[in-house]
Amino acid sequence: MSFILAFENGGVSGWLYNWSNQLMKFEETAAAMRRRKLEGLASIVEEAGLLMAPIEAIERDLTAKGQNITWKEMRRWIDPDDKANTLEARINALPDFGLPTRW
Repeated sequence: MSFILAFENGGVSGWLYNWSNQLMKFEETAAAMRRRKLEGLASIVEEAGLLMAPIEAIERDLTAKGQNITWKEMRRWIDPDDKANTLEARINALPDFGLPTRW
């Protein structure tokens, strides 16, 4: 449910931003989705987690240097090829975001 709210309220950029300081959420969410046979969506969530993995090291480095950057700048560092937009397109291509019509 957390994934749905984050994605619906900000697209892929908002979702990644809101989860950027909680990297375990990607893995936990993908695992829960797999348990419910939502393989397509789980795969995308897992890929997003891998995309976000460098963020903690980057933030530690910036903090040590006394620097701050915007989310837009951070996205350029961690995702120079804009893979996030491809992930968003893949989510949007899934019928009902890959979720069953009935839980």
